[in-house]
Amino acid sequence: MQSRRANLQLIYENVDISADLQPHLISWTYTDNLSGQADDLQVTLEDRAQLWTGDWMPDKGAVVKAKIVRENWEKDGETDGLPLGQFELDEIETASPPSTVTIKATSIPESASLRGENKNRAWEKTKLSVVAGDIAAGAGLKLFYDTDDDPEHDRIEQTEESDLAFLQRLCNDAGLALKVSDSQIVIFDEAKYEQVEVIDTIIKGEAHIISYRARTTLTGIYS
Repeated sequence: MQSRRANLQLIYENVDISADLQPHLISWTYTDNLSGQADDLQVTLEDRAQLWTGDWMPDKGAVVKAKIVRENWEKDGETDGLPLGQFELDEIETASPPSTVTIKATSIPESASLRGENKNRAWEKTKLSVVAGDIAAGAGLKLFYDTDDDPEHDRIEQTEESDLAFLQRLCNDAGLALKVSDSQIVIFDEAKYEQVEVIDTIIKGEAHIISYRARTTLTGIYS
């Protein structure tokens, strides 16, 4: 029985740096947000030799693709993977002692002007999918519109709003979810996704569960 392994594969500007990353890797986290927030990837590395703050220091704005690679997970000798998508590096944090570097990346590319650039424009006699398609094309992204609900508008105006804030407002008004993931603007119906067939059931106390955490709070609860 071979031991199970799960590794992070990282493609930096079309170059696989996974092997260089592995000896320095302390931890990594990936957050897949449902709606309203960018997906997030963070990688923390030890940097006693000052490589990651020196010659190997990544460039902000660089494009990375991430994937979880599993070995011997379901069967000995078998390898599979889960692509996490494409990200843009937007923050590099260093700390000492001990010397560490944390590389943070987001699924919403700053270079696409989806955020941070307020615009003024209007659409006449149009649908939400058309507006979303125009915004996606302008940002160099694809549109994945996964809902039968496509609200029509006689006139719709974007006034001193970023593309992302404007589109989020339209989706909120329509009761639809919005996220940016893997170079796509994704608009979908949460209720539709909640009705699909269950992929897996996690049962407390059974295999594959390393740890769990639960929280209940009064803060932020409203009717």
